[in-house]
Amino acid sequence: MKEIKHKRWNIKNRWLLILFLGIILLGAISCEKYPKPYLKKWVGTYECERKRDDYESEKVIVDVTAKGESTLHIEERGLEVIGGYKVGVRQSVKVNKDGSFSNVHESVRPMIEGAFYKDSLYISYTDWSPNNTMFINYKGKKQKKKL
Repeated sequence: MKEIKHKRWNIKNRWLLILFLGIILLGAISCEKYPKPYLKKWVGTYECERKRDDYESEKVIVDVTAKGESTLHIEERGLEVIGGYKVGVRQSVKVNKDGSFSNVHESVRPMIEGAFYKDSLYISYTDWSPNNTMFINYKGKKQKKKL
């Protein structure tokens, strides 16, 4: 009968296994969460008509990016500065499957609510101070090419 020799795990092999499993575990823990599939269709650049209070409307660019798995960040490029304060949409919001979003019930300011519908974006923005309340409405279309 032949004698079977067992290979022993030497210290080097054990450390390599521990290192390999550690890298896999670290990668699994620290991976950025991908947005839910229904959010991906709304990520992009929108050319919007911005209407503020009684002022004439103007064209602005609004960027929408994924932030985590269930949140989108909506931000107007080149925000207007009034009294040293940037005015305009720049919020992260949780978007429902139907495209609607709102932070009205979160008791934060400014308040925004709106919706994505097909390739369009609608936002109602409200901010206030003791002396002034500002309303801004955005209505825009998603751009095919980056602007």
